[in-house]
Amino acid sequence: MENTPTPKRRKDALDFLLELKPNWDSYGAPAIDPRAIMAARAFLGEPIPVPTVNGGVELVWEWQNLELGVEFAADGEITSVFVQHNGWEIATDDPPLN
Repeated sequence: MENTPTPKRRKDALDFLLELKPNWDSYGAPAIDPRAIMAARAFLGEPIPVPTVNGGVELVWEWQNLELGVEFAADGEITSVFVQHNGWEIATDDPPLN
């Protein structure tokens, strides 16, 4: 499938970002810092697959003090997304924040 994000396609996309020159957005944006690309590469890594009680799968990425998860139901639909960082958490299945 042409649009499937393979590791090579992700690497190529990140390499492309390094080629952006200052003012790439015509509003004065700086060039992309190589340190940001290195951090993004480290974060992408391989997610940890976790089974769910409803027959689905959750993919979890862990990086530094951050955890990001995406849960897929048995039918393939995304049912929740969560982020945990330094003791706080936000998830799509939480009640609305007032």
